[in-house]
Amino acid sequence: MQLITPFQRRNRRDREKCNEAKEIWLNGECEEMEASMSRNSNELYDKVKKLSGKKGNSRSGCIRSEDGVMLTESQDICNRWVRYIKELFDDTRNDPPTIEAEIEAPEISRDEIRSGMKKMRKGKVVGPDEVSVEMLEALDEEGIDLLYRIFNDIYDTGEFPDDFLLNHYSSACRRSPGRQSAKTTVPSA
Repeated sequence: MQLITPFQRRNRRDREKCNEAKEIWLNGECEEMEASMSRNSNELYDKVKKLSGKKGNSRSGCIRSEDGVMLTESQDICNRWVRYIKELFDDTRNDPPTIEAEIEAPEISRDEIRSGMKKMRKGKVVGPDEVSVEMLEALDEEGIDLLYRIFNDIYDTGEFPDDFLLNHYSSACRRSPGRQSAKTTVPSA
């Protein structure tokens, strides 16, 4: 006979709450579908496709707040993700130490830059700097020379330009809510 641990009891209770919330949500979706049957058949077909799509989602759609309360509403889950990301990226460390050392090393060569650019994947979405791989490649040898000067200047001085040090991230709410860890909610793989 296997004893049920407090964690297993809590996990079972949480799954039951999530299943109840999912049942309520599905009933609402079905009511909307029934109402749209006479109005807009495209809307009905889209909803049926959305609900019965081939992409299965084994996640429950629930996460816990900081104080342990189960969140089931999508807006509450999004707000929890925003708070989690802010907490995750909150940097309270002191300024990094300055290390003064004279190290002789070879400079970064143009061939290394060309090799690195060949390894970069093409067709990717641009970042906050709005510079794509294709744009860098279009610069040809002039671009290689410019990158050569920039990289070696950083390498020699040890100082990055200020705009290289800015962190840009977007805390867009994911549709998959994540899984529960011991203390905090962490994103799912």
